[in-house]
Amino acid sequence: MASKNDLQAAKKLMAYIEEKGYKAYIVGGYARDMMLRRPSHDVDIATNAPFSLLKQFQSADISKNKETDIIEVKYDGRKLEVARLLDGDIEKDLNRRDFTINALAMDKDNKIVGNRSHIDDIKNRNDINEIIQKKGI
Repeated sequence: MASKNDLQAAKKLMAYIEEKGYKAYIVGGYARDMMLRRPSHDVDIATNAPFSLLKQFQSADISKNKETDIIEVKYDGRKLEVARLLDGDIEKDLNRRDFTINALAMDKDNKIVGNRSHIDDIKNRNDINEIIQKKGI
């Protein structure tokens, strides 16, 4: 389960990335769960920053995904997964997500980014199973 400390560390890392001139977002399940006011299990970040910027925070566990480079970093005492944005663009990145209910992102100010219809689906329903059935997943 993601803790307040995980979220604080993620936001601090996002601020660091943005201070260096890049974009960073919390992506996927955490943004969805926040909208549904549910506990979340992890806080993942996506960025257009080169991973060399984050090398100093890299933990011993590094994984590479064929579609997206993902690294695990240790920041502010917390382990966080950081993925590279597809073509450096949040909208393109969200469009490739596995489920529409995960095709959401949140900036450091808690603003939700994503397809308006996906956001509306989540805002108008509390039952995640109903959302999945509506989208035909």
